Amino acid sequence: MASVMLRPEEVAKVLRIGRTRTFELLGSGDLPVVRIGRVVRVPKAALDRWIDEHTAVRESPQ
Repeated sequence: MASVMLRPEEVAKVLRIGRTRTFELLGSGDLPVVRIGRVVRVPKAALDRWIDEHTAVRESPQ
């Protein structure tokens, strides 16, 4: 089964962040990437997992 791969611009759109911040996350290794020569892609499944892992859950005050 082929994995859907996203370009950095598509990742920025999904996360609703700027291009610069996206490349900072990619360069730091914080976001999982696949490099094919100079081409950088992010597997959609890995991005979805990353979002789940970095989603803050607020506790309701009691």
